[in-house]
Amino acid sequence: MFINMNFEDLNSYDRIGEKIRVLHERSTDTLYIEYNGNITVMLDPKTGLPLTYDIWENYYKK
Repeated sequence: MFINMNFEDLNSYDRIGEKIRVLHERSTDTLYIEYNGNITVMLDPKTGLPLTYDIWENYYKK
């Protein structure tokens, strides 16, 4: 089963020839990180729950 996710690329970094991307999945408002072709959810360090864009913007964006 394929899940269609609606990703928005928030930021990209090149680190020693490898691309790291921070992705925002719009329908769930959840942030993900992609590294070496693998995508994983970002977690809120305060709660351990998936980090949403709204929480990141209000508490962590600097």
